[in-house]
Order: sequence, then C-alpha cells, then structure tokens
Amino acid sequence: MYLGVVFLLTVRGISGTTVDVLIVVYIGFRLLHSLIHIAGLNPTFRLFSLGIQFSCLVTLTALALF
Repeated sequence: MYLGVVFLLTVRGISGTTVDVLIVVYIGFRLLHSLIHIAGLNPTFRLFSLGIQFSCLVTLTALALF
C-alpha cells in the first residue's frame, strides 16, 4: 500500500516538507516495528508502532487524493 501511495504522490507531483516528514516517520516506525517483532518485546509497542504507521499512511493518502 505504501508503494501505491508514493507512486500516486509522484505522479501527481505532490511534494514538500510535510510529505517528507510523514515518509520518514512512516519508515522509522516500520523499522521499529520490525525490531520489536524480532526482539520479541511487548506486543503493545508493536501495536502502537502500527497505529503511527497507519496514521501516516492515511494522511499521505489524503494529501495524494485531495
């Protein structure tokens, strides 16, 4: 889904600081989610990470569509 949103942003020529920050936050929390999963830490932290990722993805999608 992330690739589709980035493709849509690119095709529509949408860029800027907001998009850059959201992408960096998304990737950062994606990496954190993977590290938490590999380390076998508390699943609540993974859920929190997924929530942040989802909110970034929804915001990026809204920016791409509107």
